[in-house]
Amino acid sequence: MADQKVPKITMIQAQKRAGRYNIFLDEQYAFPVSEETLIHFQLGRGTEVDTKFKADIEAYEGIARAYSRSLDYLTGQLRTELEVRHKLRDLEYSVDVQDEVVQRLIQQNLINDATYADSFVRTMMNTSDKGPKIITQKLKQKGISDNLIADALAQMASNNEEELALRVSEKLIRHYQRESQRGMQQKIRQNLLAKGFNSDIISSVIEKLPESSTEDELEKIQVMGDKIWNRNRRWDLKKRKLKTKQALFNKGFQIDVIDRFLQTKINE
Repeated sequence: MADQKVPKITMIQAQKRAGRYNIFLDEQYAFPVSEETLIHFQLGRGTEVDTKFKADIEAYEGIARAYSRSLDYLTGQLRTELEVRHKLRDLEYSVDVQDEVVQRLIQQNLINDATYADSFVRTMMNTSDKGPKIITQKLKQKGISDNLIADALAQMASNNEEELALRVSEKLIRHYQRESQRGMQQKIRQNLLAKGFNSDIISSVIEKLPESSTEDELEKIQVMGDKIWNRNRRWDLKKRKLKTKQALFNKGFQIDVIDRFLQTKINE
């Protein structure tokens, strides 16, 4: 019995898309390849392509396509290893292909989680109002290891963190300018905690916030106090004073400021 004839490449046709080629075996279209695959296997007219060789070509071509898609994904923006893996997974590439492509990208320094973490921390410090805890959470979500996060955050020394917290606080002061001094401090503290700043840094920042004068507090209490006083008008005077006083104290006003406000309401 004669041996089965092994197909040969009879034509290599360039596609309209640059760097892509169609392979014809025995005058019949067989499969497409990239220029990289063409060069890697030294494919040319007359090259015999048996079943195993074809499988090798297609496997390599799959990796080449995944690599090309990864390069597109990396263009213009740093990505973490986890982000690239998720992209390849979404494109339905196998774990083996992901491993091969990611390893190649790491060797070429096109994926570098340490560089990503350093860049991310610098950007967040310069453009955001987030503290180290929130930054850590975001980096962990992107697959950065604890060691790399710690190294990257080392550049956010306590002085820099406090400076950032102060800048954030200055914006918050404008936002909470109608609040009492104590009420403003409480809201700024809560806001800074939510943004991921360390409690020691927050306490230091709170201590450095400008103090409101008694006149400032009397001006602030007037608008808020009038609303609460009117809301309690159904009560007799004694209960009305007590309820208003409790509400204003909960808003952070000092007792002496509250008493002066209440005296003006009683004298009206």
